[in-house]
Amino acid sequence: MTILKRLENRLKYQVLKLKDVNSEKVFGIGLSKTGTTSLSSALNLLGFKSLHTPPIINLKNNEINFQWPWWLSTYDALTDLPVPYFYKYFDENYPNAKFILTVRNEKDWLKSCANHFDEDLNLLLERPEPHFKALLALCEKMYGSLLYDEKLYREAFIQHNLAVEEYFKGRDNFLVLDVCAGDPWPELCSFLGVPKPTVEFPHGNATKKL
Repeated sequence: MTILKRLENRLKYQVLKLKDVNSEKVFGIGLSKTGTTSLSSALNLLGFKSLHTPPIINLKNNEINFQWPWWLSTYDALTDLPVPYFYKYFDENYPNAKFILTVRNEKDWLKSCANHFDEDLNLLLERPEPHFKALLALCEKMYGSLLYDEKLYREAFIQHNLAVEEYFKGRDNFLVLDVCAGDPWPELCSFLGVPKPTVEFPHGNATKKL
């Protein structure tokens, strides 16, 4: 992005408080560890400017608050938490947007969560950025616990997917995508209306990077 374009965007979205509500954004609304990193990488390969785990929340007086930094308006796609928590907000405020619910085999997802929260929780707790503190609070709110609990996490996984699918039922701007099942390119590219690339779909590590 050129300096002139950046200044133009800052004037539009920070100074004038304009909103990019008519843009055809793509929102990845699947939970973490369902292929969100892979989806974000795939969207970038397809020409979308995608950001994984965007800083759209802050924590004030132990309350999770939505925020929208002006520069996020320059992105075409956002994936992973906190995005899934706000899927109704994005649907109501971005009428031309498309939504992708990444899903995964329940057993594999639980195993990935167990590895992620057992190994990475202390590292996340040490992150100084306010966004990460808010993200941890959101994880606790969505899953019922920061520490991995199979029963709580399974219930959160099932309930989120059911709620999202029911909300978008019958909509042509909604796609359920399992990036671990075969080649996701045809389904994803057809949904987005873009040509299928010649490179392989960018799968992350089965337990660490999805």
